[in-house]
Amino acid sequence: SECGSLMAPIGVFYRPNLEQMVVHRCLGCGAVRYNRVAADDNPVLLAELPVIDPQTIEDRDATI
Repeated sequence: SECGSLMAPIGVFYRPNLEQMVVHRCLGCGAVRYNRVAADDNPVLLAELPVIDPQTIEDRDATI
């Protein structure tokens, strides 16, 4: 994020092409960012994250 704080994973969602995305929220400013799942991401931890609708995520960073 812009503020440089840690980003915490808060959930996952799937794009229309079924690509899995991880949703992170900044612990400092609340900005939300989406990242594609990488080959070295832990599949067990990913499975523990809730599936969320990206349209419903509140973002305190209105500049995204």
